[in-house]
Amino acid sequence: MGVCCLAGGFYLQNNMLPKAPHLPTLMGVFSLAAIFSELGNGANFALVPHCNSYNNGVMSGLVGSFGNLGGIIFALVFRFQTEAGKAFWIMGAICIAINVLLIAVPVPKY
Repeated sequence: MGVCCLAGGFYLQNNMLPKAPHLPTLMGVFSLAAIFSELGNGANFALVPHCNSYNNGVMSGLVGSFGNLGGIIFALVFRFQTEAGKAFWIMGAICIAINVLLIAVPVPKY
């Protein structure tokens, strides 16, 4: 998702005026970003029972609350960015940075 948003944001930002961006290219890039976003959401919620099987409710609440926090952060990015593609590439950079930071988090093996 991060790479797709980064690419789509740069493409949109660099192809505004005087020529319009190619709509099928934008639709393809952001459709891929949406697919990877939903795959990531499913993977996050699939790991919940494996992390702490005795407190599934607490873990599900934490995962959901951090999802809401991400929604608020990205809404603020889109609110305060006036350029067409800048908000998308900022969103992509944030996604890539968070994924790089979370590589070190161990997943329990049962």
